[in-house]
Amino acid sequence: MKFLKVLPLVIFILAATVAFPQGTSINTTGTAADPSAILDVSSTSQGALLPRMSEAQRNAINSPADGLIIFNTTTGCMNYYHNNIWYQWCGTCIPPSAPIAGNNSPVCSGDTIKLTASFIPNVTYNWTGPNGFSSALQNPKIPNSSTANTGTYSVTASISGCTSTAGTTSITVNQTPSSAFTFNPTTTGLNSNVTFTPGVSGASYSWTF
Repeated sequence: MKFLKVLPLVIFILAATVAFPQGTSINTTGTAADPSAILDVSSTSQGALLPRMSEAQRNAINSPADGLIIFNTTTGCMNYYHNNIWYQWCGTCIPPSAPIAGNNSPVCSGDTIKLTASFIPNVTYNWTGPNGFSSALQNPKIPNSSTANTGTYSVTASISGCTSTAGTTSITVNQTPSSAFTFNPTTTGLNSNVTFTPGVSGASYSWTF
């Protein structure tokens, strides 16, 4: 009776081996494995994880096979075993995306310029701009601005020695007009007219008496 219960399972395994001689495929589409692969993994939204272990744990592996691959959590690098030696492959880092730069332009001279960069985890920022400006803050400010601060500002993001391309933003600082004025006559009698003349032409004014 036990033999009869196990027999269907054995037949199923043998049938699967015959039906899929090219290997095993892991995906969400049902696509068969490539004929040249014993294992064919495909995805557009997920990756594959190898065993992750510390260097001490790696060194404790008993008789590692030639070609064995692990991820070394101590060094943050891939390791593979060949000819009785562990080799390390760290590759080159992938630069972060360029920060999206912004500002509160236009501003008037004397106002505070507010620069902004999009948040990117675990990076350091580097701003440069007109009039010798530089900053390592994500969102720096320039108080008491002047027309010398007008221009294009650039910001990069860096992580593990890799630096992104620059994000840029342009700022315009307009000179704040003078509110000085003159009046004539300077001395007058009761019910006489006095003419007030602003010091800057072409501007709009709000008078209060």
